[in-house]
Amino acid sequence: MRITVLTMLALGAACGGEDPGPQPGDLFPHQGDQLYSSCATTCLSGCCQGEVCMTGQEAHACGLGGNPCQSCYSGVCTNQACTTQSCGPSSCTGCCSAGGCQSGDAVGACGSGGQTCQVCAAATQSCSQHQCVAQATSYKVILVSLTIVNGYLACGPLEPNCDPLVELTIGSQSKSSTTKNDTSMPVWNEELLTATQSEITGGFQVVIYDEDYTFDEKIGECSPQVTLPDLQSGKLVVPTCGTLVNYIKDLTFEFKPI
Repeated sequence: MRITVLTMLALGAACGGEDPGPQPGDLFPHQGDQLYSSCATTCLSGCCQGEVCMTGQEAHACGLGGNPCQSCYSGVCTNQACTTQSCGPSSCTGCCSAGGCQSGDAVGACGSGGQTCQVCAAATQSCSQHQCVAQATSYKVILVSLTIVNGYLACGPLEPNCDPLVELTIGSQSKSSTTKNDTSMPVWNEELLTATQSEITGGFQVVIYDEDYTFDEKIGECSPQVTLPDLQSGKLVVPTCGTLVNYIKDLTFEFKPI
């Protein structure tokens, strides 16, 4: 009597024997009660697209271990895993680090052209124009501009526009700007002081006055904290500069390294 493989399997199951798993010639490979893919057991170095074993290194079929292939939305399959967009000269104008494409203008990630980011020595270098350069020890401090809000309150109902001037104190140095007459949005672009990095970051005091015939009336005062990144970026914008009432907005300074 001829006994087929399927008949033997049925007899084994009926007698309480263990399922021997897939056998040559089986039409429906199975394990226990669950249907499984033969590709998953033979394609450990790649991934399965249906019953086809793929290399797992393509963006449209990425994976390994016999798992179902993945289609990478980013279009990049690295080491058989979907990753974010690759970083390089063709895709990054800044520099490349482990986190991908960076702007390239930070001390910890400085560079351009899709090249590997450089880490500048924070104590002695800054990142200028995407290059690590020796850090300046002194800066020219330039008063750029400010905006006066509610000038009729700040300077009086008879003078809806003020005659502002700015007094800057850094350490032991103080200097007043020229006066801009009859304006609520004065622009100076005027160099006031030259100071070292430690002096600027150690103390920076600003007082804004409305110049008058009798005495100059204070309309704003603040002591903004200037940080090393501010100096490296070359600009400081103080959103508000006031005491009880903020009449002064967007007080702006620039720093020019010497």
